[in-house]
Amino acid sequence: MVSLSWLRRTSLPLMVVGCLALSLVSSQAPSCSKCTECPSEHRSDSPPSTVEGRLIAPSTSSDSVYVRQQTSKLKTHFDEIKKWDENEIEPQLTKRFKVSMGERTKGSTVLCVGARLGGEVRAFKNLGALAVGIDMNPGLENNFVLHGSATSLQFASGLFDIVYTNILDHIDDLALFFEESKRVLRQDGMLMIDVDQNPKDEWAVRDLRGEIPKFIKTLEIAGFSLLSDEIVLDEKDKGKHALIFALNPILSEKV
Repeated sequence: MVSLSWLRRTSLPLMVVGCLALSLVSSQAPSCSKCTECPSEHRSDSPPSTVEGRLIAPSTSSDSVYVRQQTSKLKTHFDEIKKWDENEIEPQLTKRFKVSMGERTKGSTVLCVGARLGGEVRAFKNLGALAVGIDMNPGLENNFVLHGSATSLQFASGLFDIVYTNILDHIDDLALFFEESKRVLRQDGMLMIDVDQNPKDEWAVRDLRGEIPKFIKTLEIAGFSLLSDEIVLDEKDKGKHALIFALNPILSEKV
């Protein structure tokens, strides 16, 4: 069980930009045929290298292959994913989070990254949280998940109590995802990561097996403190690690 005090911050005011200035800047900028996807997805689908145990972002390349790869799974496996989402992900996570988080989810703001059809979002909702998900392909008429990128979160800084994800094998630039998670979390927020230990499939950009120590070290360097590392044996993707980190604002300011 973790013990954290939740702080509430007011939303940051919006910055108003003059139309004339915007048009002048736009006229000077080079055009981009992928403007609906850039700049967050202009990265490689190759695995990251490591230096002294730290995860390093892959080299830059065209995003078209990566975007098509990540959005294709829901298109080709919709019925299977819907079945997992409703019959396994939502009930299993609801049960686990109730034990590991207790009453701390009630009234909390939660962002689920890579939530597809929203099973994890509904799990937090079942426990009293105000939760929202993002995914590169949330499907049609999804009431729980918005379109979004793990490496360029569309939310104000310091907004969420919890960021949860189970798609580290799908995120092209982990360094950016960790930085974005830190940005949108409140000062005493938590980052919850489920890391499966299955072989890499055709949609994965990295093999997660044996990488847990590197993830932990990278996040500790980024200003997070490990609260728990549970090996989950009674859920989909048996043997996965359920990592919970607390954001340490003092360490984060030094990074």
